[in-house]
Amino acid sequence: MADEQKPRKVGVYDSVTGAGSSGMNWMWIIIGLIVVAIVLYLLFR
Repeated sequence: MADEQKPRKVGVYDSVTGAGSSGMNWMWIIIGLIVVAIVLYLLFR
């Protein structure tokens, strides 16, 4: 289990710092849109 988690943590850090592949950017964009949608829903419901 520990060996499987190490590459995952490194991948997360790389994507956050921008050192990861550019293919990870679309995931963060989608997460951002979902967060904005939830906030707008809570504010205007």
